[in-house]
Amino acid sequence: RYLIDAQGHPFHMQGDSPWDLVAQLTDSEIEMYLNDRQARGFDAVLVELMEHMNWSPLSHAPNNAYGDPPFNTPGDFATPNEAYMAHVEAMLQKARDRGIVVLLTPAYMGDGGGSQGWYAEMQANGPAKLRAFGQYLATRFRSYDNIIWVHGGDFTPPENDLMRAIAEGIRDVDTKWLHTFHGDRQTSALGFLGTSEPWLSLNDIYTDAETVTGNAFTEYNRSTMPFFLIEDDYESNGGDGHLVRLQSYQATLS
Repeated sequence: RYLIDAQGHPFHMQGDSPWDLVAQLTDSEIEMYLNDRQARGFDAVLVELMEHMNWSPLSHAPNNAYGDPPFNTPGDFATPNEAYMAHVEAMLQKARDRGIVVLLTPAYMGDGGGSQGWYAEMQANGPAKLRAFGQYLATRFRSYDNIIWVHGGDFTPPENDLMRAIAEGIRDVDTKWLHTFHGDRQTSALGFLGTSEPWLSLNDIYTDAETVTGNAFTEYNRSTMPFFLIEDDYESNGGDGHLVRLQSYQATLS
C-alpha cells in the first residue's frame, strides 16, 4: 500500500504547497523556485491550475503573471485560454525535468465553497461543461505523466456531481493518472467518497497538529489504497518549523 514511481521503486512523497505557482510567477521565476525545491529534496508540489482569489495586493488572479486569464470568457469553463494553458504546460515540463510530481487542482472549490475558489462558477457551468473541461485538460496535458489530479479543494461539497464531472472527463481521455480529493479539515478522500467513485485512486488525510497520527492509523487500516498527508497545521496558522517537521514524521512513521 505505497506509491511507486515509473521504475517500480517506492516513492516517498516530500511535498511543498506553492498553490499559486502558475498564477503568480513567470516562467523564469518558476524555474528558480523548482531548482531550489529540487536541491532541498522535494519531489512533489501542490498547485492550483488557476487561482480565484486575490490573496494579497500583489495578486492578479485569476490572470497569470503575463496577464492571461484562464478563460477567454470569465468563469466560462467552455472557453479555456490557450496562452494561459501554455504557461501551465511550461510549469509541468520544468517540474518533470526535475523529477517533481505536480498535484494539480483543476478547479479549486475553496473553503466553504465561497470566494476563495471556483465552486459558484462550477455550479453555474454545470456537469456537462465541467466534464468537457476535464476532457480538454486531459487532451491538452496528455503527454505529462507527472500529474496527480486533486479534486475538491479545502471543501467537502454537498453534492459530488460537479467534482465528479471533471474527474470523469479526464478519465474519458486517459486513465493513466492518479486522482485524489481534498476536502474539509479532518476528512480523508476515501472516508468521504468511499469506494463507489471509480476515479478515486489515491487517498489522503487533512488534519490538524493533534490528529495526524490518529487519522493516519485510520486510513492505513481502512483500505489497501495508498494515502498521504495532504495538509495539516502550518507556519502561518499558529505553527512553527518544529511543528511542521513533527507532523511530517508522524505521518511517515504511522
